[in-house]
Amino acid sequence: MKKLLFFICLILCSCSQFDTLSQSFTKNENCEEIAAVKIFQVLDTFALALSCQENYSYSNGLSCYGLTVYVPKEEGKIYYDNQIIKPKAGKCISFDSTYQYESKDGNIHTVPILKFIND
Repeated sequence: MKKLLFFICLILCSCSQFDTLSQSFTKNENCEEIAAVKIFQVLDTFALALSCQENYSYSNGLSCYGLTVYVPKEEGKIYYDNQIIKPKAGKCISFDSTYQYESKDGNIHTVPILKFIND
């Protein structure tokens, strides 16, 4: 009986320590559930891109048919159609504000402005 009680205490203590450890690695609440973005149009100071989700049924592991986002250009970097941009290690994608533009058909679109933040 003592062995059983000891074993139960050991399991409970292990679980509570695991919960504390997992809480210390919680992601930044401002991180969006976006694995990457795929550029479809490059303009002078920014690019428009589609958000991508992880999907391992595709060869590159991404499914890029999501939300359209505004990607500000960084000086010295090259941007091109179909380019995939992923956050660097320790970073995630967040939204800063919104941008409005008029499409060729006259419709007004509002898209979030992407930024990379610490996760």
